[in-house]
Amino acid sequence: MVNLLKERDFYLPRAEELIVEESIFSTYELENLNPSALLFQTGYLTIKDYDIETNEYVLSYPNKEVKYSFLEILYKSYVNGGDREERFLELGRALRKGDVDRFIEVAKSIFSGIAYSVGSKINEANFHTLFYLMVNAGGTPADIELLTSDGRIDMVVKLKDKIYIMEFKCNQSAEKAINQIKDKMDKEAKDNIKDIPKEGYVAKISIYGDENYDIYLVVPEEKLSYLANYYFGDDEYDAKDLTNEIANQIIGNAKIIAAKKNVNFDISVPEFLGKFDKNIKFDDILAFKFNGGKAFYILFKGK
Repeated sequence: MVNLLKERDFYLPRAEELIVEESIFSTYELENLNPSALLFQTGYLTIKDYDIETNEYVLSYPNKEVKYSFLEILYKSYVNGGDREERFLELGRALRKGDVDRFIEVAKSIFSGIAYSVGSKINEANFHTLFYLMVNAGGTPADIELLTSDGRIDMVVKLKDKIYIMEFKCNQSAEKAINQIKDKMDKEAKDNIKDIPKEGYVAKISIYGDENYDIYLVVPEEKLSYLANYYFGDDEYDAKDLTNEIANQIIGNAKIIAAKKNVNFDISVPEFLGKFDKNIKFDDILAFKFNGGKAFYILFKGK
């Protein structure tokens, strides 16, 4: 199966959520094996979801143990050298420690051991697959996307206290990749700033420390209704109590993060201001998505 996946240039990140038709479950042509069917029939993938309208199935790994075991097998098939079997673990350790230089050093060492049959045809798509294997095989979760024309990030590694953004370029400069990441982040920042809330309920929080801020939490009315129904099974709610409770949850998480980073500051209790007033002055804004739309906004105003 490993050889088949490599021969067919099967894009392994697809296995996270592989969309297939029902016919795949009865595909047994030895002369023309289907990699997706083989992954399912061997138990590496199982049914995760079903769309009754399109009659399509979504396959994925049954659990993390199967996923990482499978990816480790594939990873080793690409790498030569007896002392390289634990290099993928070094990658994970380097990322968790924040040692980017060590990560790059180990990644280069791994690539030097890639079989010539693969290395001779390296391109950006292959980089996706190889990095996906290298990072995930060591138990480090990595989200990876198909190459697109809209500038989406190629790979994101999310750890407990760190996020790594990776952009793959083949036969191009590192500067171009870095500029592409910056352009994407700048675009998202500008989109957020333009996305000013039109309505909602507001809670004000004041922060006192090295710098002082007033923070305005704006929650659209439809989201308050959704949360009330989700948590309490009732659309009826007190706008003041629910908005302040959301603010309190944010404050609580902020205090935990600050304590871990040894950052000291004081936070006021939430002050309910009623419905959103477009005349509120602010220097910056963040918009957070949830359940198909903007869940809430945070407006920042320095003092």
